Parts: sequence; C-alpha cells; structure tokens
Amino acid sequence: MTIKNLQKICLLLSLSMLIIFLIGCGSNNPPRERDMINDLNSRYAFKYRLVDGDFQYFSIDSLTIDRRQTENRTDRIYATITKSNNNFSIIGEYMLLYEYYDVGGWILNNHRAISFEIVTPLTLIPQEQADLLIAEENQEFELIREYIDLEYGIIIYTYSTRNVYNFMTLERVQAVVFTFDSIGWKWESEIRLREHREYWNITGRWIFNDRVRSPTLGGVQQYVERNFELVINNFNWSVNPAYFEGHYNYRSILSTNYHNPWDERNSTNSGNIRLIYGTLRGIGGDYVLPRDTGMRFVVDRNYGIILSSRSARLIAERVE
Repeated sequence: MTIKNLQKICLLLSLSMLIIFLIGCGSNNPPRERDMINDLNSRYAFKYRLVDGDFQYFSIDSLTIDRRQTENRTDRIYATITKSNNNFSIIGEYMLLYEYYDVGGWILNNHRAISFEIVTPLTLIPQEQADLLIAEENQEFELIREYIDLEYGIIIYTYSTRNVYNFMTLERVQAVVFTFDSIGWKWESEIRLREHREYWNITGRWIFNDRVRSPTLGGVQQYVERNFELVINNFNWSVNPAYFEGHYNYRSILSTNYHNPWDERNSTNSGNIRLIYGTLRGIGGDYVLPRDTGMRFVVDRNYGIILSSRSARLIAERVE
C-alpha cells in the first residue's frame, strides 16, 4: 500500500468519525422553531367547535419563542403561536413540553394554551349583504364610504338614503355596522343613524266636515255637525326644535228634536297656533287644540293632517 493510498484511507476515516460525532451531537440539541411547527402540525389536529356546531380546523403559521428553560432531558418552551385557516386567524401564548429519549430523541409530550386566544376574521362581509339590510327600510340608497378593520373585527358601510312619502321626504345617513364576536366566532350587524333630515309639504288649508247622529234616548234624536279648518302658513324645519305656524277655525252645530222644530246650538272657536314639532322617524307629535273644541290632530307623512276626537279619527283634506 502506497503512502498516498494510506493518506486517503486516513482522511476517509476522519471524515466518517466527524459525521458520526456531528450526528450524535445533533440528536442532543433541543428542537428548533421549525421543528416545533412540524411537530404540532403533524401530531395535533387543531379543531375548534363553534357555537353553531360547526368545526374549524387550523394549522400553525408561525411560532416565536418567548421564554425557554432546558434542564437535563426536559425542554419547556413558552411561545407565541399563530394558527389560521381560510376563515380565521388565532394568536395566543402556549407552553410546549419536550422530553429527550435515548431512542427517538426529543419528543413533544404536551402543549397547552396559557393565555386567552385572540380570534381574527380573515374574510370580509360583502357590501351586497349590507345592501340587503339597508334596503329593508329605504326606497333609495347609495354607498358613500366604507371602513374595514379586520384586526379589530369591524366593518362599516355608510349610506345616503332617501324615502319619499306623500307629504314628507326623509333623507338620512345610515351606517350598517358589522362587529365580530370573538366568543361566538360570528359577525353581528346593526344599523346606526348618523344624520336625519325631513322636508315636509303640509302648508296650506286643511278642512274637515262631518255630521254624526247620536243614539236616540227617550225619543230624542240629536246630530252633531262639525266644521274644522286648519291653515298652516309656515313649517320651519331648519331650526331645532322645528315648528309650524298658522291658525284654525272650529264650528260645531248640535241639532235635537227635543222641541219642534229642531233646536240648534252653535259653538265656534278660532285662534293662532305656533306648535313645536316633535318628530319620531317621520311621524309628528300629537297636538291638542283648545279644550272646548274636543279636537286634536297629528301630522303624518302619508296622510298629512289626521284629526281625532273622542269618537272618531279622520283624515283632513287639503284644499289650497
């Protein structure tokens, strides 16, 4: 055997011993972060059952070691772990426990969450879903802005809306707000009012006439004829509180056959009015006229002026 061949054999033996040494040392080294991710994904099914009974499965995206203590054959790791699927992302702090075995090396024996897991949605609520909600109570609507923050679980679609009624046009700014419930893992929705404007068309002269027969008592019959006139000169919505001004005339005639010919008793009332408008989503307040008229009226977006008394509730007619 030549010296050159002997040198080659010695070099090969040295390399073999070095490889064996490195392999032996590597098996004693604690697991790295990517090893932990592989162990978790391969050995555990990250399955969560939602409130509605549905199951969501997750895989580990990232793992960051926060604290670590390795003693003898035990390796205890505290790490921040992010898991996700197509719908949600979960982040939390976990404890991983590795133990070293002569055969098998480092084995992950246990892991558990040690902090509250934060669930973040990864999918948007589409605008079409907000459109359906806003269309339930509006004739016309237009999206004017949107705000999306999935990290904090909030999506806001803001609309300009318009509703046209017989005697009033209602314009509002409304927001469809979706908030993510991290406990129930679901989106909740509500409609919030941002602005409210009303444009009324009730100025003019309103009249109401009727003739009512009362029940006959002891052979006595009586009729009540009522004539009511309400003139609205001005409706000022630009101030707060809004008000309208005008005047009214009221006349009632009571006819009886107690004597022959029929007796008539007349009563009249008139005066100016300046009434504060108390609105609640387009329906005016209930306004009481002087007591001797026995009348009251309501401003209504669909019917204009509705008069009421103890015995009837009727719609007035606008003649001018």
